[in-house]
Amino acid sequence: MPTLVTKSVSTNAPGDKWRTPGSGRRYARDRWAHARRAAIDPRIVGALAKEHGFAGGPCLDVGCGPGRLRPELVASGAHWIGLDASAAMLDEASIRAPGSLLRGLVEKLPVRDGAVELVVACRLLHHFQAPEAFDRAIAELVRVSARLVIFSFWDSASLPAVRRRIGLARDEGPTGRVSRTRSVITESVSRAGARVAEFRSVLRFLSQQTFAVLEKRA
Repeated sequence: MPTLVTKSVSTNAPGDKWRTPGSGRRYARDRWAHARRAAIDPRIVGALAKEHGFAGGPCLDVGCGPGRLRPELVASGAHWIGLDASAAMLDEASIRAPGSLLRGLVEKLPVRDGAVELVVACRLLHHFQAPEAFDRAIAELVRVSARLVIFSFWDSASLPAVRRRIGLARDEGPTGRVSRTRSVITESVSRAGARVAEFRSVLRFLSQQTFAVLEKRA
């Protein structure tokens, strides 16, 4: 396989609860303790990859955490490469999801242009508050993909997002997670040189977790 990596980028921003020692273990053990809930994201990502023609090859899992998407992607024929900004997450991934692991930022992926067949980013992009930072992340996901990108975002049309907007649920504040409209997603993707092939919700309107499948333009 040709070299994919340019230069690994390290970071460990203070105050981020998922970058503290032991956070990878806590995330894997506590956040996803319920087996049925833990299986939802991997199942959807695997299904979308197959339905949109992924038949195997290099797959970059951006914000891979402890590697919980790996089994489903490997079953789809992927040569799985996990990337995360958190050393704690990568430590846990090295135990739970052995494979190629990189430390880096989605805003500056240490991977060559078009180097991987499939790029995945699950439960990552809702952490980007600023529109320009979100656009940069989308552009990087598209840049390193040869053809296909699958990422999740929080849909602003979902009931949880609406409840926050009208004050029935607690807002997370200026540094919290953010929801976006599908039109905003579509416009950002278009600027990055791709098109949205499909949106798929975990549970339409009731769950804010929604997936977008992107096809890179020639």
